[in-house]
Amino acid sequence: MRNQHNHDLRLVRAWDHLQRLKAECRAWLEEHPYRVYAELDAERRNKLIKVEVFRNPPPELGLLIGDCLHNMRSALDNLVYDLAIAHRGSPLSKSIARNSQFPIFKDCGDFMRTGMDQIRGIHPDAKAVIKGLQPYHRGDKFAYHRLWMLRELSNADKHRLLHPTLLQPAAMGYFPDEVDVSDITWTLGPVDNGAEIARYPFSGEPGTEMDVKARFTFRVGFRPGLPLPILPDDILNTMDVAEVLRWIYINITKTFLPPLVPYLTRIPVVSVSQEYSLLPSRG
Repeated sequence: MRNQHNHDLRLVRAWDHLQRLKAECRAWLEEHPYRVYAELDAERRNKLIKVEVFRNPPPELGLLIGDCLHNMRSALDNLVYDLAIAHRGSPLSKSIARNSQFPIFKDCGDFMRTGMDQIRGIHPDAKAVIKGLQPYHRGDKFAYHRLWMLRELSNADKHRLLHPTLLQPAAMGYFPDEVDVSDITWTLGPVDNGAEIARYPFSGEPGTEMDVKARFTFRVGFRPGLPLPILPDDILNTMDVAEVLRWIYINITKTFLPPLVPYLTRIPVVSVSQEYSLLPSRG
């Protein structure tokens, strides 16, 4: 069996926090802390479907988000430290031990000036792997890189608690037969109290009761604004917090770690013979 390193333990803890976060979010939503209602926009002849939010998600969810982010980010830093020990032996020099961390850069020049120093204690081939994983390789789409998302979210959480909010990433509804589905306009994303989530043309008289049996899917998402970092709008508007964190976790364990695992031993290894995963088995 492969020896368990510090980064393994961090990732196990991150997964535990993620599972608890999902359970807490589900429990809060099951309390139905919101209601959906309709208003008539007589001037524009539209029926508006809105949400009244009775209470926001508990701030304790922000602590779970932060704990998960901290352990994922620390796992990568621990990984570089473990790689340095595997290559240089223990104890490391004070300068290497002090500066070792997993670099995450959106600019190639910054990576070469700073990032390479952060990984100077590891095997040259491992350095090449980490260089190839950098967000700057995605050009102006760097913000979609999972490492960049982790960097931004983790940095923001260090300065202020990340508060979640109600999110409508998908919607369903039963509308009158005369309403063409193509005429319905949806508004997805984080939901404020009184926010409009859908509208459709309506020719009835003012005061007519809403003849829509609305069923909308709500989840818990990231709240826009400070301290939230700049993340792509389509990520904020369609993915809940647990989904984003799981997305990052899966990429760490399935994409970023496997090519670096061979360099955690001082015995030269060319390739990994089996998939690296800390996810619970589904036997």
